[in-house]
Amino acid sequence: MRPAAKLTSLLLVLGLGGGCAGRPTPARPDETRLRAEVAQAEEALPGARADHIVGDGFGPTSRDAVLDARRAVSEQITANVESEIEGRQSEVGGKAEAEAFLRVRTTSAFEHGELLQTLGVVERPGGFAARVVLDRDRAAEVYAKELAADRERLAKLGPIVDEALATLDTSVLLSSPHVPAEVLAQMRRKAAILRTLGHPADVEVTADARALEQRAAAVRAKARLRLRVEGRVTEPLRRAAVGEVAALLADRGCRVVEDTGAALPPDAPVGLVTVRLASRDHEERDLKWRYLGMEVQVVDARNGRSVMQFVAMPDLVHGGGPSWARADEATARRLKKKLREKGEYAFGQITCR
Repeated sequence: MRPAAKLTSLLLVLGLGGGCAGRPTPARPDETRLRAEVAQAEEALPGARADHIVGDGFGPTSRDAVLDARRAVSEQITANVESEIEGRQSEVGGKAEAEAFLRVRTTSAFEHGELLQTLGVVERPGGFAARVVLDRDRAAEVYAKELAADRERLAKLGPIVDEALATLDTSVLLSSPHVPAEVLAQMRRKAAILRTLGHPADVEVTADARALEQRAAAVRAKARLRLRVEGRVTEPLRRAAVGEVAALLADRGCRVVEDTGAALPPDAPVGLVTVRLASRDHEERDLKWRYLGMEVQVVDARNGRSVMQFVAMPDLVHGGGPSWARADEATARRLKKKLREKGEYAFGQITCR
């Protein structure tokens, strides 16, 4: 955020931002003094080099100010990357790659917070101001190494995916790290970050890599996940847990069906989804509390190898109410948000697109 905007925000918080819409209210002496003190405090922050990305932050404590400044730097990078990726989506080839590219755009984040450096923190009226910088060249070096590693990984995927296609190995075909489209999307994102940092970079997709992804995507589209539930919990919690797990897998493009033990199809990957549930009760005064723990495991139905696993035992979420039925309702309501927060990485390891 620009210093002027920070100043305006601070004045509004302190109730010194002027009157109603229309004619501006003349600055009072105390407001004029406050503006001068704020400007003086910001001028006391250390200057940054031209090759740094700079972010200024404000907060009621020094820690809050630093976090705000770090966010300001990160947002400069991610905003540029999301805009560039959105503008370049037409360049990707194939539905799977385009969808992976879109997911990268919507979940874009600057993940190397260790590269952010706090130049200084000063006290100013209403709290603290901080300045955080990112060395463009140092960050570019890190992303260039990662991009090179991704290129090597993509080159090695060919034989692995070919074998998985021949054997319908679900543990490979539905594993995000083994999906060429997912790797390509991350490579494009890192190249976009490098360009934002002022270092030219691009991703060349070979015809072989694109053909491999198209074949793998066609087989992934046939995949089925057979779900079964283990553990004794109340029926409302069971329904809520199954519904949320199925919804998260559907977000990854997967079709979930009940596990009936039917024979495996000869031309499609099949995964077994086991949802293990456990609950415990607690009473305190006039309230009843229900705690729910969950484990979700997806394995290849043919060879038993793991595709993904999420463990939140003994407690993932809890809810309370005047009766056990109300406690179940509260727990089920909270489950959706909590499972998506805690399970984001685990469920991101599987894809059926």
